[in-house]
Order: sequence, then structure tokens, then C-alpha cells
Amino acid sequence: MNGSGANASCLSTDANSASNVIVINPGSLYLKIGRASDSVPLIVPQVIARRNKSKNNAFPCLEDPFLVSAVKLDKETNKQLCDVQHSVLNVLSSCLTSSGYSRNSTSKEKLSEFNKKVKPVVLPKSSQTIRCWTCVENKPDVLIGEDALYLKPSEPYHVRWPIRRGQLNVHSGIGGSINSIISDLERIWAYFIETKLNINLKTLSNFKAVLTIPDVYNRNHVKELISMVLNGLGFGSCFIHHEAVFATFGAGLSSATVIDVGDQKTSVCCVEDGFSPRCTRITLEYGGSDITQVFHYLLKQRNFPYTECKSESRVGGLLLQELKENFCHLDINVCGVRERQFQVKIPEQPVLQYNILLGDECLVAPLALFHPELFAVTGNNKKIRTLSRNEGDSEDPFDENYLIQTKRKYGETTEASGGNENLNNPNDQLCDEDLETCEVPVSGPDKEIKCDQLLGIDQAVMQCIDRCDNDDTKRRMYNCVLVVGGGINFKGIDTWLQSRLSVQIPLQYRTGQCVDIITNPKDIDPRCVVWKGAAVMSLLDTTQELWITKNEWENVGVRIVREKAPFVW
Repeated sequence: MNGSGANASCLSTDANSASNVIVINPGSLYLKIGRASDSVPLIVPQVIARRNKSKNNAFPCLEDPFLVSAVKLDKETNKQLCDVQHSVLNVLSSCLTSSGYSRNSTSKEKLSEFNKKVKPVVLPKSSQTIRCWTCVENKPDVLIGEDALYLKPSEPYHVRWPIRRGQLNVHSGIGGSINSIISDLERIWAYFIETKLNINLKTLSNFKAVLTIPDVYNRNHVKELISMVLNGLGFGSCFIHHEAVFATFGAGLSSATVIDVGDQKTSVCCVEDGFSPRCTRITLEYGGSDITQVFHYLLKQRNFPYTECKSESRVGGLLLQELKENFCHLDINVCGVRERQFQVKIPEQPVLQYNILLGDECLVAPLALFHPELFAVTGNNKKIRTLSRNEGDSEDPFDENYLIQTKRKYGETTEASGGNENLNNPNDQLCDEDLETCEVPVSGPDKEIKCDQLLGIDQAVMQCIDRCDNDDTKRRMYNCVLVVGGGINFKGIDTWLQSRLSVQIPLQYRTGQCVDIITNPKDIDPRCVVWKGAAVMSLLDTTQELWITKNEWENVGVRIVREKAPFVW
């Protein structure tokens, strides 16, 4: 399919069709969902709490953490973190402001001494609305969204986040099977469709669903999600595509290198005319949640006055996320010591207000995106993933595995009938070319890039573009970089990323113009660009033949994805 985000002339003008299309963009932390006719989606926590029904709590209540869990650091890791932190601070001190002045360095001792003496101020009840814990007097079996988020920790419920690190949260514990995860997602999506979009679930056969999938996806997970959308929720038809491609449509771009930083994963990939080559897609297992934990680590070094803050709790995680969003930035012109205020709002308790002195910690935390060694705060087991090869599916016997085998057999037959010179060379050049162009499957899970350390986003961009087919494509990818996602919404990220990339672009691909870094396309919230692009793309005339209907799914199964998906399955 040849299309671009700028191709608005192909949009359907039928308002009813837009209102009958539900766009679903699930993430590790939030779900973006709404009608294609809506200007903005509903953004809600994608969390569910199920009551623990075991007698006498025979099975303890399990809770997935709100933030990515911080790990206990040994002396060696602590020393490495301090070295990296010192290196980043040296880089900042060597930078000049836009006016050409040197940046003022901050005194760690001054910050620590002030923050250590800070005492909270209890705000009067009349000045603040005190939130209550979710009421569970009726002992509901299920709580969803904010009701689950503000569930009192002592209540007997299992709290689950169905998606972690951009993938289904499959694990060996209670509720960790893929069937349980799909059941949780179905319950969550159905709840918001019915209560927030005011759609009767019995009428979903009259609606279409657009489902965004990760750029580096698990085929079995996507298969289960499609089955849930069509058979479980009961939508009449479904359309799927990669988040990066949807992002270019939302931004109105025909080609770009897309950086999508979510709460727990970062995806980098090249997109041209609605197509993303599989070799240019990289997923890094860090995101906004990891930056929050790095910021908390830095705050504790400066005697964070709210010493009772626990990042593993839901309330603590919400506070730290708010502090990161309000205080962190990448504006090089902001330097020196600044006094800020924040409030601690624990349900059914008085609101506490703290003062705090902050320095370059507000820049160091988001700079972890370029210095990923700082993410050791959340563990050193993070992976770099690329799209895995097709492992085969019993419901799809004529997949690429079958294709490569039949092509090999056909090539050998041709050789036998064409002459004796090829009979002694069963693995001739034709067969080798077929093996390369047909993307021979390999065993194992996601293919991991073998490297000594985690890549920063600038290094990931360079690797993705380097995998493009030709020089013209590489030049276009270097010229335009689209930055989306709620995990990278920092002031000054465009300037910092531009300066990092400009010095790394090979000479043959430099056009004399600055790299165009787009962070707020069409003034759209970076969190909603993918959702908006999915809404736009679903209404194009050229995509109408790509919808998978419920009947097709029941009759053909996963094979229909190979025929109708606008990407190589």
C-alpha cells in the first residue's frame, strides 16, 4: 500500500463511518481509546484488580508495580553510576547557554543541606480536595482503571498491569498465562467502551476496531489480540498496523525516523510511504518509568525531604511521576539552583506541602536516554529487541517456512532438468538468493542484538538508518526525525537530539540542512500522535480492503493476516 500521512484527499467524508470506528492504542501504563471522529482519545490507566477469593488468603495477593521496579545496587554498580553521573555533569558544565554564557554549576552540599532541614506544611482542608480510597464495601469482584489505581493496599485484591515493557505481561505467577492476560485486557477495554464511550457491548458487531501493535511484535500475542477483538468483544471487523506507521500518519509525514518513548519501552524505526522494513525496527527496554526511577535515585542523593516515599507503591509512583513531569527538562538555558514546591496527596490523609532545592538533577535524569548506563537503577538485564522470525503456526501451514522450502525444491528440480553442470551444486546461487529474500525463519524468541552495553536513542537511530536499503532512503531518514510518546515529553529534547545526531551523521548523507526534529506535530499531544494517526488511516479509501472481518477470521484464521495486513507478517 502506498500512502502517507499527508494524503488527506482520500479521507472518507461519511461522519457516521468515523463514529463507528473505535481506535485502540494499548500501552504499558495507559490505554488510549476513542472513536475515530473524536479529536482526542480517552487516556486511562490500563490496570485491573481482581478480588482474592482463596479461603483465608491461602494465596497471597500479588500486585504488579506501578513503576518499573528499582533494584538493590551493589558497591560496584553504585560506583559506576556515580562515574556516569559525574561524566554527564561535566558535559553540562561545558555547555553554553543560547546567549553564549557558561552554565552555573550547582553545589551538591548546598542542596543536601537545605533539603535535609525541610519540614512539611500541612495544608488546610478547605484549600484542597482530599481523595478517598476506592470503596469496596460491596466486595466487587473486579475494579478497573482509577478504581484499581486508588485501591487501598490492604484490600484483598490482585492488581495487574496486562502489558509490561510493551509486551503482554506473561509470567509464571498467578494470572500470568496468556489466556489470563487476554481476559484482563478484554475486561478493561469492554469496561471503558461501555462506560466512557457509551456503547452497548451487544452492538459492537456494528463497529470496527483499529488496533495498534508494537513495531517489534510477538505474532502469537497479536493473534490472540485479534481473536479477542473479533470473537471476545465482538467487533464486526479489525484493522492492525505498526505504531510507528500510525505516528507518521498522525504527524502528516510521508517518511521519517520515528522515536516512540513510552512508559517502559523505546521503539526506533524508519518509515517511508506507510511501510517500515523489519530490519530497521529496534525496541529498547527502557522508557519514562525508568527515567522516573533515575530521578528518584538522584533526589535521594540530595536528601529528598519526603523520606517516606516508596517508588514500589502506587501512590509513591504517582508522586514521583508527577515530579518528573513537572521538574525534569532538557533546557540548557535553565541552570543553577532553583527552589520548587510539591504536594503529597495520600487518600484520606492531610495534604502535605514540601519545598525542595533542585539543580542539574532535573537534566541528568532525562539525559539517561543518551547515557543508558544510568538505567542500571532498574537493573542490567534490559534487552535490545528486533522482530523475531516466524516460528510457524499450526493454523498457518503455508507461511514463509513453507514458502522457502517449496522454493528450494523448485530450484533443485529446475537444476536437474536444465543440465548436468548444476547437479553437483544443490546449494547454488539462486537458492541462496531465495533464502535471503524470503527471510529464513530462525528458532528462538525475539532476536537480540549482541552488544556490550545498552544503546542510547541517538545510537539506536544511527543503527536503524544504517540498515536502510539505499543512500537516498538513508538521507531522507536523517533529514526528518519524529519524536512521540509520553516518556520523552521534555522541554529541549529536540535541540539536544539534534545536536547529538548532527555530529554522528556520515559526511555522504549530510545535506547542509539541520536535522528536522519534530516533537509536537500539528500541536498534538505526543502521547496521542499514534492514536490520531490510526484514526486518520482507518478512514482512508486505500485501507478499506485491509479490514479483517469476523467471518474471515472464523473461517480462515490467522492466515488472513498474511493476506490483508499492510505489512509483511
